[in-house]
Amino acid sequence: MVPLPRRRLLRAVGGLGLRLSVVLAGCSTDERRRTTPTPSATVEPSVAYEPVFLRCSTAEPVVAHGEPETGEPATVGDQSFTDELLLTADDAAGVSFTRDVDGVDEVRTFLAETDFEREAVYLREQPISACRRLAVSYVTTEARSFDIEFCAPLRPADVACSVGDREAVAAFVRFPFATDEVSGYSIGGGRTCRRPHRPEGSA
Repeated sequence: MVPLPRRRLLRAVGGLGLRLSVVLAGCSTDERRRTTPTPSATVEPSVAYEPVFLRCSTAEPVVAHGEPETGEPATVGDQSFTDELLLTADDAAGVSFTRDVDGVDEVRTFLAETDFEREAVYLREQPISACRRLAVSYVTTEARSFDIEFCAPLRPADVACSVGDREAVAAFVRFPFATDEVSGYSIGGGRTCRRPHRPEGSA
């Protein structure tokens, strides 16, 4: 775990299967949905979360966010991808796009409609197999920390793709979490989409 200034995520390679824990001091909109996850035995799920995804036909990043306060941008090969926690309207205003692509206007509206007095947005961009999609398994919150789990299920069988091809996907995940004293958060993922196990005696 690495201490960082508030509102700035440690920039690291965001491959699926990697868990990142942090302690703080030609594209289109792929999907948008609101989900209520299953309760966990150790943490309470957020009431709801809403992700918006931009998917591009190449593996080149299209999202940028200001200048890093600490560390270096996440890189895969020669590409740099963005991982950021957006806690204020100023944070959201710092999001920019390197190209004029389909779906960008929806993302801008999504960020503009976010109530940062009560909500936060986690931004993650990464390359992914052309035959898989990026999704959110669940979001959980506990006191001043939270956990987001991503997954990468196969795309529908009628989607033409090549397993060896890579495409860039950017996820903007909005969830109820507002505090000026975020103590830490954890980002993880895998190919399978799972929900937290229900505690004994729960519905």
